[in-house]
Amino acid sequence: MDAFRGLKKLGDKGFAIVYIALMLVVLVAFVSLAVDMGYMYVAKGQLQNAADAGALAGVAKLSNFAAARQAAKDFAEKNQAAGEQVKVDRNDTNDNGGDVVIGYWDKTAGTLANPVPAGKVANAVKVVARRNTETGTGISTDNKQVALFFGQVFNWGQMSAKSEAIACRPPKPSAPVVLCQDLCSKPTPFRVYFNQTQAKDPACGLDYTYTVGWTEFSATSHATDLGRNSVVAELIDGRQDIPLGLCGQTLYTNNGLGQVKNVLEDTFVAKRTPSSPGGTWTILVPIFGLCPSSVSWGERFTSLVQYAQITISDVSVPGGHSGTVPSTLPSCGGPDGYIEVLSISCEACETTNFLGDKASLVK
Repeated sequence: MDAFRGLKKLGDKGFAIVYIALMLVVLVAFVSLAVDMGYMYVAKGQLQNAADAGALAGVAKLSNFAAARQAAKDFAEKNQAAGEQVKVDRNDTNDNGGDVVIGYWDKTAGTLANPVPAGKVANAVKVVARRNTETGTGISTDNKQVALFFGQVFNWGQMSAKSEAIACRPPKPSAPVVLCQDLCSKPTPFRVYFNQTQAKDPACGLDYTYTVGWTEFSATSHATDLGRNSVVAELIDGRQDIPLGLCGQTLYTNNGLGQVKNVLEDTFVAKRTPSSPGGTWTILVPIFGLCPSSVSWGERFTSLVQYAQITISDVSVPGGHSGTVPSTLPSCGGPDGYIEVLSISCEACETTNFLGDKASLVK
């Protein structure tokens, strides 16, 4: 009897050793998995750093697409992921599935549009950094999966990782204020007047060249509504985005008096730098082939031929509140108000830089 009891105890001890051995195998497997998964998270983070760097570098050079692609590639490839250099293709065909994609970032939809929609300009660069086996147009052929440390023991030797980033540059401040092309060669400062019958040159001589016009950037709408909630007003204060990709198109312009001039003054006060009286506001404005009409509420159907970057020192409207430092220009009247322009620089559509200097990651 006692002998059988001894054998049973020895058998229990043997089974315990087997259980412990099995548990050690499971434990080692879980530890190995944790190590490999942690390594993959590190690799993915490194790929994200590469994508971020490439996207920001590319969007900074967006005035030249070839330079933007090269900058995105160069800066992404300065990084390593899982011990190897990140590889990125320039994607010169701009295939949507490629490593470097240039397009238009729609902040409302939160998407990158490629090709760029009509009336828009390219404002964003997407960079995809990969350690996987994906292939296709615009994808680097030098990529390979990440080798695991312990996964190979379980016939799971590699894993894939991918990260992407989109960097965007917002457009420069702009307004649907139409100026005569002849003003591009006029000495500054000067004033442009909301009422064409009051338009005067800096010497106070009557000159319709110094008239302000308005546009909705439309080939169908004549921009005759100049109220506070009009399309023109919403383009001024940012409730609508100004379409900057319409160079060469024939659009309507108009002039006249309305509450949009008050909206322009309010926006000037809010945006000027510094914010106190004496501050200035630099914006892009369209230049059309024909000057704003010299006839009250006169419309034009004319081509957008240039853009001008102007610096505004004052927007004066009846009962306004902008306030300025004393002007160097003589007081020539103009009770319906005017815009005082400190400087103007006109450029052809093809060479105009529509984007601001500050880039940011949006995805």
